[in-house]
Amino acid sequence: MLKKLKKSLNKIERSGLIFTAETAQPNYQSLLRKYPKFSKTELENLFEAFCQIDTTNDYRLSPDEIVACLKKIGRGMSRRLVSEQIRKFDARQSGALEFEEFVNFLSKQSGAGALTHHHASKVCSVM
Repeated sequence: MLKKLKKSLNKIERSGLIFTAETAQPNYQSLLRKYPKFSKTELENLFEAFCQIDTTNDYRLSPDEIVACLKKIGRGMSRRLVSEQIRKFDARQSGALEFEEFVNFLSKQSGAGALTHHHASKVCSVM
């Protein structure tokens, strides 16, 4: 019974990610259908940036992690303001952004495609 439970828990699809015992990877096919303005390359770059921002490695971006990232790229924002923005896109109401919620947030920004690719590159180069 325990083996069966471990096996079923080994692959859990959650918030656009497929979790396995070894790693978590975005479910790109699902994300591409939901957010057609992004290419697979842009989503890969966003996931790389997401992982760089996620200093606790819990696949969620807390307000503190986002504030620290914004500060590093020269775009300061208060924790209160970041928390307000998170609440708008935090479908699970966890107080943090999971990857799909992060993509949803970026998809609502004007010029999301090229803009986010640029910012993803900038975040990765700074971190």
